Amino acid sequence: MSRNGSSILIAPGQKRKFTIQEFKAKRAKEKFRGAFAAQVREELEGNHSARAGEQLPPPPGGFTRQHFKEIKAHFLKPTGWFIKHERKDDTEAFFLTKENIAQDRFFTTGLTLNCLRDLRKRTGKTPSADAAALAEQAASDYLLTERSSSQQGPFKIVKFRYDFLPPTQMKITIQQVLVANDATSTLYLLTFEATKASWAEEWKIGELMLDQMNLDKKF
Repeated sequence: MSRNGSSILIAPGQKRKFTIQEFKAKRAKEKFRGAFAAQVREELEGNHSARAGEQLPPPPGGFTRQHFKEIKAHFLKPTGWFIKHERKDDTEAFFLTKENIAQDRFFTTGLTLNCLRDLRKRTGKTPSADAAALAEQAASDYLLTERSSSQQGPFKIVKFRYDFLPPTQMKITIQQVLVANDATSTLYLLTFEATKASWAEEWKIGELMLDQMNLDKKF
């Protein structure tokens, strides 16, 4: 077998020879086809999750985009709001609140996120089964004013809303969103709450925060 400056000569009996340029073009075409097929699969799956190195769009006016590296997720934070993070066992808890919890020890308006890992090991059930059970429990405990379910790629989502009257406090409205990823055995419990009197205004913020959350489908 011999080689010159622009082509690779192959032994007799083999089908044909490729120039170096042809070989590179063939490889480039294969890589393009593979990348295109992967993109199509993600679009068909409805994947809206954050991927490593993905450039996220700029946040809406009045918000910054916060990266919670512990769970590989991105959330909108309203300007002037506060963030608190806690961890216990396999649960990561994040609080995005209008009031300063560290100072006031409470909040009336905000988003709470609990991320539970390895749920199947802990409960013996899939995260989606646990989410369904939590929704049923809420339906038996409260009068739900809204309830729905959907799926986006690997994420199975349950949403419901109800009013709650804590002891010695004013009535609050609670919107819960449960996001289950059975493939990774992860369950996200999201709760946005505000006083019933201020709900119409505060929900404009909460709805954006929940609609534009960015989760990693592999986490």
